[in-house]
Amino acid sequence: MNKKELTNTIKQLAFHYGERVTCEWLSPDGCDWIEWKNAEINTLFLVDLEKGYIRNIQISDQYSDILGMVVANSQNIAELAERLTPGNVSHDGRTILGIARRNAEYFKNLTI
Repeated sequence: MNKKELTNTIKQLAFHYGERVTCEWLSPDGCDWIEWKNAEINTLFLVDLEKGYIRNIQISDQYSDILGMVVANSQNIAELAERLTPGNVSHDGRTILGIARRNAEYFKNLTI
């Protein structure tokens, strides 16, 4: 993977930060690739990816539990509240906190 491909991959995975993936991680002795199911995308994961210790990453299309906090202005609170799972939204007219079971695609086109 060249530098540009690696940078794009890291940017894509950063969007899924906190989610779980299946991948192959290089063993500590550097001899074998170990399949790791349910690996969390976090800072260590992204650093190891950059070092070349991770390959064959598969992001599940299934929904994952994500805690999302979004600060929005009063003009788009209603739009954001409609997109979050009903019953899991609270807001005071200026700030909204959403805890939802969602897929990353769910919020892809949301601009605040």
